[in-house]
Amino acid sequence: MGWGRAVARHEVASAALALVALVLITFLPLVLGRVLFERDILTYWVAQVETFVGTVAAGCWPVWDPWVAFGQPMLAQPDTQVLYPFTWLNLVLPLGLAYTAFVLVHLVLSGTGLFRLARRLGAERSGALVAAAIWMLSGPFVSLANVWHHFAGASWMPWVLEAAESASASGGRPRHVLRWGLLTGLQVLAGSADVAAMTALVAAVLVVRHLVSPGAGTRLRLRIAGGALAAVALGLGLSAALWVPTLEVARRSMRWSLPASTQEFWSLHPLSLLQLGFPLFLVDLPLRAEWRQALFEGREPFLESVYVGLPALALAGAALLGRARHALFLTGIAVLSGLVALGRHTAFHAAAVALLPPLAILRFPQKAMIMVALALALLAGLGFEVWLRSDFWKSRWAFVLALGLAATAALVAGARDFNASETLDRAVLLPAREAGAPYRQLWAPVAGQLAVAALSATAVLVAAVLAAWGRSPAGRSAAAVGVLAVGSLVAAHRTLHPSAPAELIASRSPILQVLKPGLGTRVLTYNYGAVPGSSERYLGRRGAQLVDALPRGWSYREGVAFGLQQYLAAPMGARYGIFGSFDVDLRGLYPRELDQLTRLLWALDDAPAARIRLLQLGGVSHVVALHTAGFEALPEVARFPSVYAEPIRVFRVQEPLPRSYVAEGIRIVPDDDALAALVDPRFDFRREVLLAEGLPPRRPGADSAGESRVVSYLPDRVHLGVSARRAAVVVLLDSFDPGWRAWVDGGPVRVLRAHVAFRAVPVPAGKHRVEMRYRPRALVLGIAVSALTAVITLAAAAFIVRGGQRG
Repeated sequence: MGWGRAVARHEVASAALALVALVLITFLPLVLGRVLFERDILTYWVAQVETFVGTVAAGCWPVWDPWVAFGQPMLAQPDTQVLYPFTWLNLVLPLGLAYTAFVLVHLVLSGTGLFRLARRLGAERSGALVAAAIWMLSGPFVSLANVWHHFAGASWMPWVLEAAESASASGGRPRHVLRWGLLTGLQVLAGSADVAAMTALVAAVLVVRHLVSPGAGTRLRLRIAGGALAAVALGLGLSAALWVPTLEVARRSMRWSLPASTQEFWSLHPLSLLQLGFPLFLVDLPLRAEWRQALFEGREPFLESVYVGLPALALAGAALLGRARHALFLTGIAVLSGLVALGRHTAFHAAAVALLPPLAILRFPQKAMIMVALALALLAGLGFEVWLRSDFWKSRWAFVLALGLAATAALVAGARDFNASETLDRAVLLPAREAGAPYRQLWAPVAGQLAVAALSATAVLVAAVLAAWGRSPAGRSAAAVGVLAVGSLVAAHRTLHPSAPAELIASRSPILQVLKPGLGTRVLTYNYGAVPGSSERYLGRRGAQLVDALPRGWSYREGVAFGLQQYLAAPMGARYGIFGSFDVDLRGLYPRELDQLTRLLWALDDAPAARIRLLQLGGVSHVVALHTAGFEALPEVARFPSVYAEPIRVFRVQEPLPRSYVAEGIRIVPDDDALAALVDPRFDFRREVLLAEGLPPRRPGADSAGESRVVSYLPDRVHLGVSARRAAVVVLLDSFDPGWRAWVDGGPVRVLRAHVAFRAVPVPAGKHRVEMRYRPRALVLGIAVSALTAVITLAAAAFIVRGGQRG
């Protein structure tokens, strides 16, 4: 047994080294010091990491982020990955290097896990290595490299499934159950509920397959079921510190009751399924709005690639036609996951949500393509083994496979010199003057992509024919197809995520010359995506972030990222200690009241006076925008040149409320009427506090009610010094959350929700010390459960190790 384990470890180590070499070759620019920057990396991840590092350095619990919007939970936002071990590397590594290491390590980690899973499902070493390489470089998986929490969660998917299969196949042996539970907990801590849910569903199917096995007796079935329940309990217990507070936050957010249109946003268009076999990246074309809307929901696709490749699909077809073990099971997973990924284009996604209601809090059906890629990679690995069998090439299925490959090669070869007709050009692409290049030039990359597909299909066809005729050993034919499968993925995805010099991440916005970090600086950066049609209305173009002047030597994508940094688009200011305000909720995890308040601000685009009133009430000190319409009443304090056609303008909001103040008047207004009351000029927000309940109404006095100053301000705690002439309410213009606790002169008091979404506490007349700390009960409960589970896990591990030594 010991020798067998040593051999298995040697196999895995050898496979890992091969995968390391493949990753280094594919992503060589990252190895040479360039960094990833696109999409959410620069916009969100960098700010989150800087906030996390600063919070820990200040000696605070990393549980609350005061810089995003008016303040939001940190640990309970899963994508911050506070409890994920890799996040803590950011305390010692530079930003660019940290993310590069994060991506490269997870690629190899996941490929190694897929190798183990393929071996567990019966593939030989060569087939398992092919499967691992295809999974590691597949479009759905590689596309997630700029969405870190989904990427990390998907990286652990093969490991969790392999552990589930091992535990079930061993009859629920404690060692395997313990490993399954540990890996499940680690995947949950990675922060992707979607990927964890997909993994759990497939793991459940694996368990059921063993439970219904004809050879399983009642006792064995009980051990398997008990082991599965123990593993799930262990995984949930270890990760309770994350998911318990997260569920509490989600329960109070819009995420808890998402409409179908939001759930099914970023559904995969059926035409996009063609990209499974063909490296067609139509998103790069200047498509007309109706086509971009139909194919990509009017934006970039959530997954920039779903390409797996014709050679890999040929190997998967061989596994199915050759009746490889588990082939039907894996094909079923691929088909069902693909139907879910189609989202609103079929009834299957809606049916899945109806069958499993918890899925209703998840978004973007395209994510299901991750499971499609994993199933196809495993099929390809098993198909590699089938390709090696001489009996397969003597069967009629070899003819079916060759015929399909021939038809594909002929079809694509006929289209490789494709030039769109004038009618198609006009129907699909923007007018020539807007497209930026001749149509023939625009279609050239498509023709090149089709040519690559034709060549790979032809090469696979030749390999199949030679194997079928016996002119080439099946081993050489299989090796050629395996190399083609991996090589086509390397060619298609080595530049899928552009990289940039590390200086891009280090660049600073010029407006930081005006916006100085501090409690008195709270910023609204105008979000042109929050107000439909605002780009066309104010800037005369369809997108606000269309770069007009690139820095010398920079690519267009680098210019777009650089422009966002110049503009300090929310929440990028958090990186520099700049407090945000009415930031749009892209996660869907704001409390309902804050979400409604934020939507109100953006709905007032045509009511400048009411909008300025709301900015003053929120303590917003500055507005950043590219246009002036609607901000004429605000003095422009700075103007900076930018990569856009317009300069970046900084406006000052006159007489905003201070961060903390004292008000005597109390107005009780139900939540349904609160938003209207806030913008009603008759409501004096400087002297009155708007509450839903908690105190009796009271009219304000003729003079000032008192003063409040911030004595100390840390991410998870605030101390205020208050002097009140009469009984009053102290307001802090930070987000309300029931997890905040307050004390006045050491005695506990209730934190009230003021002005719809802010914090307030009542104080009697006199001088007082007010303290607020963020310690939600759900967080304390989650940490307690995780700590207890960790102790039990260590004890169980020690028992298992001692038992193994005695054996």
